[in-house]
Amino acid sequence: MPLVRVIDMRQEARKEKGAPIFSQRLKEEITQRLERREQVMLFLNRRGYSTSLQCLSCGYVAGCPNCSVSLTYHRAKQKICCHICGHEASAPAVCPNEKCGNPAIRYAGLGTEKVEDTLAKLFPRARVRRMDSDALKRKEDYRRILGDFRTGKIDILVGTQMIAKGLHFPNVTLVGIIYADLSLHQPDFRAGERTFQLLTQVSGRAGRGEVEGEVIVQAFTPFHPAIQYARRHDFGGFYEQELEFREQLGYPPLTRVALLTLRGRNEEKVRLSADHIRKEIEKLVGPGSQKAGKRESESAEPGPVNSGVTPVYLPAFPLSQPPAVHALPDLIIAGPAPAPLLRAETYYRYQLMLRTRQMSKLSRSLLKLMETLALPEDVSLTLDVDPVDLA
Repeated sequence: MPLVRVIDMRQEARKEKGAPIFSQRLKEEITQRLERREQVMLFLNRRGYSTSLQCLSCGYVAGCPNCSVSLTYHRAKQKICCHICGHEASAPAVCPNEKCGNPAIRYAGLGTEKVEDTLAKLFPRARVRRMDSDALKRKEDYRRILGDFRTGKIDILVGTQMIAKGLHFPNVTLVGIIYADLSLHQPDFRAGERTFQLLTQVSGRAGRGEVEGEVIVQAFTPFHPAIQYARRHDFGGFYEQELEFREQLGYPPLTRVALLTLRGRNEEKVRLSADHIRKEIEKLVGPGSQKAGKRESESAEPGPVNSGVTPVYLPAFPLSQPPAVHALPDLIIAGPAPAPLLRAETYYRYQLMLRTRQMSKLSRSLLKLMETLALPEDVSLTLDVDPVDLA
């Protein structure tokens, strides 16, 4: 297995008086590999040049008119783009705010395009190529770039997730992960697991030949368990600590999840509809417990049965009114709450998350509820059992 070194980018930022793209250690290692005519792969799971356009004078940030995200600057096309709905606009030369018009606008953040540009300045003799969905215009571009890399025509390959796994290049002796904790900050209980998987997969691209490989992991949260266990290639240790976290909060695999998502162009209607569904689910359970009407955030920290933490249990129905969820004493309801991405493609979205160990019974109950539920015509409801992504 390759040797993995974790670089604390907080210290690098103090030295450079700002967050650098490359740590001093990574620059030195790249220089050594180029001198020995070995190859380097650099991974950053974010395309584009900069992640946002900001005005330092009035505070304006260019946002997508259809989604609740900032627009990403693509220097090659001189456009600011939304990676959710595909909206594009020309990159402005001055602040778009009519009351400001300041020419000193700033592009903040980084993507693979900026990494490629910076490498060309730091290592002018190196042959650098970028591999992401923006760089691959035609069907044959993927094979052509990998073919050039395999035959040694490319010294440094910069890419997103498409270079993270499945590639075998014996001459690659250094892999650099630019922003290792990028996926750690997602509002998803699987964020740590996905980060661990990604670091493990990317690390496996180094040292596949006779020369020992090395991996440089740059992170602003270097002591996070997902990064530290990946550094030691400790699958068992990560599994144990992650399972303990899931058990404390009642998340899969100890329970199963049903995600109800409401979509509509009127945010108030969507929010009220989500509140209505919450009440309808509570009606199925019936009165009796004060916890039934509380949201998860208002009560004790939830957890599964026998976990030592008091979960938000819904009370049982009286036997005279047998409900569909009568046999679900471990049901936990979270929400309604805005989705992690509140607005996407002009639609506002609110969610309810239901957790239980008896998903078949809950699914039948939710199906009956959805068949009889009266929602506004412009509000839609979807049910996702065991969702892969909570966004």
